[in-house]
Amino acid sequence: MPAIILDLQHLHWAIVLATCIVLWLLASLTMSFVSGWHTLIDRFRKREEPASDTLDSGAFSHLITMSTLGFYPGLLRLSSAREALFISAALPCRFGHPPLRIPWSEVKLGERQTLLGWRMIITLGIEERVTMRITARVARQLGLI
Repeated sequence: MPAIILDLQHLHWAIVLATCIVLWLLASLTMSFVSGWHTLIDRFRKREEPASDTLDSGAFSHLITMSTLGFYPGLLRLSSAREALFISAALPCRFGHPPLRIPWSEVKLGERQTLLGWRMIITLGIEERVTMRITARVARQLGLI
């Protein structure tokens, strides 16, 4: 094959790859806005590690929802320490989702029975009021129940 055809094939695949990456980044950023994560960034961006021992929700293996449309199936890790709730997204979704540190004074806990079973409702930020729903298993792992 002529070299020009090979170069066009490589260019084609480079364009396809670049397009996929841009679409993934846009989807991650859009989810940040839809879920309410973006509203929490200014005040609660994690700037320090936990000062005390933490309880962890596990390695990204559970469904967490934020607000109405923010579904994070296996993409978030929650940790609770004496001073705050820590939330981080898995690396592929980190764009638009920097790790958060939310002091307990800015967290309100509630619960609700749903069609899928019992859920803990966590309201994040006194001003922002972003809701997060977690399962009883995750709530137990975090020491919330």
